Amino acid sequence: MPEVVVRNWPLVDGGWLRVVVALGTVAVGSIAWWQTENVALALASILAVGMSMWRFWLPVVFRIHRRGIDERCLIWRRSVGWRNIQACRMLERGALVRCRPVEQFDGRPLRYIEWHDQREAVIEALNFYCGTAIVTDSRIF
Repeated sequence: MPEVVVRNWPLVDGGWLRVVVALGTVAVGSIAWWQTENVALALASILAVGMSMWRFWLPVVFRIHRRGIDERCLIWRRSVGWRNIQACRMLERGALVRCRPVEQFDGRPLRYIEWHDQREAVIEALNFYCGTAIVTDSRIF
């Protein structure tokens, strides 16, 4: 089974959502400035909202291959082996992957992989590697 590489970058791929999010972020700063007339507070609020939405601004690349799933964003990289994946659930626009507790060192047991135009390739790879870990109900999530 060949590897599948999927890039998730809502800023580029988000369509009208990217405009709404960008305007919303600026609106938070504008409201903070309007209410307090403090430019530093307005900039701090824009920075706080922007940092909390880092996955929107930065590209995240998922690589599904024979050893597991690699997640990479700029210089940060995280790998989860197949034996540490508890379940996968296919959703309308992506796959939700649940890691076992041993892999939750960053506090995020769930990974969402949006497949964009690679739906069939991602589903095929996850079915091949996850096998019986594919679930259809939401009890495990």
